[in-house]
Amino acid sequence: MKDKKYVNLPDSYKDSLGGIFKKISAEIEKYFNQKDFIPEEGLIKISDQRYILMRSPSLSVDFFKTVREIYKKSGKSGADDFTRQFLFDLAHSMGINDAKNFHKKLNLKLPPEKLAAGPFHFAFSGWAHVNILDGSNPVPGKNFILIYNHANSFEAGAWLKDELQPTSPVCIMNAGYSSGWCEISFDTPLIATELTCRAAGDKECKFLMAPPSMIQKHLKKYSESHPEAGKVVSGYNIPDFFNLKKREEQLQETSEKLKLAFQNSNDAIVWADPPTRKIINVNRAAEKLFGRKKSELVGKLVSILHPPGKEKKYMRIFDRDINSAGVQSSRGEIITKSGALKQVVIFPSVSRIGEKNIIQGIFKDSTPKVKTETKLAEAEKKYANLLNNLPNPVILFTSEGKITYTNKSFREIFGYSKDKIKNLTIKKILDPSEKKLFLTNLPEDIKDIRKPTVYKFITKSGETLLLENSISFRKENGGPSYMSVCRDITEKADYLRKLEASRTRLNILFNFAPYAVFTTNYTGYITVANDRALKLFGKRRKDVIGHSLLESDFLSLKNIAKMTKLFFKKNNKSDQTPTNITLSSRGRQETLVEIISHSITIENERLKLFIARDITKHEEMQKQIIENEKKYRSIFELSPEVIMQIDKKGIIREVNERIYPRTGYRAEELKGESIFNIPLLSKESKKTVMKNFTKRLLGKQIDPYNLEIITKSGKKLIAKLYAAAIKDSSGHTTGEIVMMPDITFEINAKKELEEHHANLERLIKDRTSLLSKEVSHRKKSEENLSRSNEELASFAYTISHDMKAPFRAMQAFTSFLEKSAKEKLSDEEKDYINEIRSAVERMDEMMEGLLKHSRITSVKNP
Repeated sequence: MKDKKYVNLPDSYKDSLGGIFKKISAEIEKYFNQKDFIPEEGLIKISDQRYILMRSPSLSVDFFKTVREIYKKSGKSGADDFTRQFLFDLAHSMGINDAKNFHKKLNLKLPPEKLAAGPFHFAFSGWAHVNILDGSNPVPGKNFILIYNHANSFEAGAWLKDELQPTSPVCIMNAGYSSGWCEISFDTPLIATELTCRAAGDKECKFLMAPPSMIQKHLKKYSESHPEAGKVVSGYNIPDFFNLKKREEQLQETSEKLKLAFQNSNDAIVWADPPTRKIINVNRAAEKLFGRKKSELVGKLVSILHPPGKEKKYMRIFDRDINSAGVQSSRGEIITKSGALKQVVIFPSVSRIGEKNIIQGIFKDSTPKVKTETKLAEAEKKYANLLNNLPNPVILFTSEGKITYTNKSFREIFGYSKDKIKNLTIKKILDPSEKKLFLTNLPEDIKDIRKPTVYKFITKSGETLLLENSISFRKENGGPSYMSVCRDITEKADYLRKLEASRTRLNILFNFAPYAVFTTNYTGYITVANDRALKLFGKRRKDVIGHSLLESDFLSLKNIAKMTKLFFKKNNKSDQTPTNITLSSRGRQETLVEIISHSITIENERLKLFIARDITKHEEMQKQIIENEKKYRSIFELSPEVIMQIDKKGIIREVNERIYPRTGYRAEELKGESIFNIPLLSKESKKTVMKNFTKRLLGKQIDPYNLEIITKSGKKLIAKLYAAAIKDSSGHTTGEIVMMPDITFEINAKKELEEHHANLERLIKDRTSLLSKEVSHRKKSEENLSRSNEELASFAYTISHDMKAPFRAMQAFTSFLEKSAKEKLSDEEKDYINEIRSAVERMDEMMEGLLKHSRITSVKNP
């Protein structure tokens, strides 16, 4: 359905949404008709709601330019990314709140009604004209998808007017506003992205809207059938509502966790500024270790931490740590506030806090356990290095499912960074269907060794993996924990699934194929045959499988020879020539079959695959078509009248040779020419033909009418045009058949007859007046009158007899046409034939009446 003013819907939604859109159209029109412009108060009000007017470029191309200027140090790409996200978030929020207001104002309850208000609001508020396209499925939930275009988008228009040529879509606010409106209408989180954009050189501004979890899937599927949208899928980040805000919150949360971890660490931690070498922060453990308060340490040189006289040594170590690519632990001494010396191990690292680089030092007190701890640390380091470099994913997790460690292989496969692992749990990376089974199938102690088990895991991007897990029991920090070593078998499982699916599809294709399919070995014995093949052979399965095709009773010697050639034929991709073979069984009619053979190999066995189809009816139909064509050609060519075949554009496709003796034009001179331009018709006749031709194409009935014909020699003739529509199998008019009998003689004869009758009446009147004066000449006058009447009767009889001949021909050929194409004619075409027959009968009656009239007027007076 196409709304007459505001929005377009595809035909597929005409029944379901047409009424709703018509109703909402009236409501929105009424809403926007209630407007007040009060510039003296700075007010624009529409239905008691305050609105504002802005230049459209200020929210699009001008805004991009301004942000690029402000963030020129960050580069055009960074500035544009910020602008897109900002405009999308702003428009999305506007769409949500405008939709809420309209739904409440118009008392809209149903999702389709709420959706309908959006495109109309777009039209009235100057955003764009909305066309909803086929392929849409506007329903609540994850199956929601809306494909639409915004004709005359204000954003694309602004960029085109500015003559800029962006390389990516620019209708950001259109996408944000429409997704916000639909999100509230269907109570489903939605985002939209522009697939093609007029400003970027595309034909139209087309959008796709879907839930965030489904948008990538829909885009990928859409781009496969619409290559012009591929650049969006591959090179354009889809906006996510308030994504920037979420990142800021995540950053703030990470910062808070970092501060909490810093303060509560059991190790003494000192932060220092590399350029000044001054302490900028210490934690509580550091205050305890050094015996000094935070205020006594912050702002002092790091040398205050070490014994006097050794400042240069520790400053060199500090400088080394700043420039070191990795962490280098070192042993050293510190001095407390009381002057006590302590042996420590220092673990330095360079970190970044906000916009600033710092050096962090972790100080561990060297107690009598230091050596043991150092060896343990080294062993753990080697163990961690071994785990980290294993090619298989390794996961350490607690009995509650919290992941405490993952190796490099895990992070590469699952797509998580080291920072994200801290808050990761086993449940989060497991497929929902596997969570309960996984956690209840863990070993209970070290001796409990389980066989490797396959589970489904979910990566960060949502991809499903099949991993074979070997899980072992561990004790860590006094509590139970587990280590899972995984092996990725996704590709293997996928291969097996595809293999099974391929076999299933092959079986379905084989058993439900529209043609007979069977295979034989190279000795001719049938190994497999589908149901259609059995039906074609007229045999039961047990009488076909394992039997030789070359010894079957449904092949004659001639056809056995043909089949033998197929066995020894070396097929290739370009050799698809079919062979026709006749099958015959006892008590059955012969069947003509078209067979194509292929050489195949299955499990190292060479076979012949045959695909056969019954073409008996096809051949019969071809014969019938040829026969009908012959009948049509005989009528067309042998007709005593001019016949033309014209297509729906008015182009003459065929004309019979009767045209030459009548007009002087050859058929070849008129073929391919427009009926409206040929020199055969006078100027007025061409107008008449064009007018009536158009009416007939529209389904209107047009009675036969006269035309003025101009022959090649310049002679003018009068012809009557009879036309019948040509329709295809769907009932659509594809052209018409036109017959144009020459009625010049009949027209002239009629005129002469009328003049003769007028002269006769005048003669009778004159003679009657002279009768009284010329009694003596009565006999002579009667003789003259009798002779005149006889001549008139003879003339009238000749005229009527000659005029009947063309109409008898029309009756005859109408009967031929009806008889030869009776089953193909539609009811409307049969009515046309009946109309022609009735017109001919009426003219015949008129001629008979004319003949009777001439006889009556020729009777002598008694």
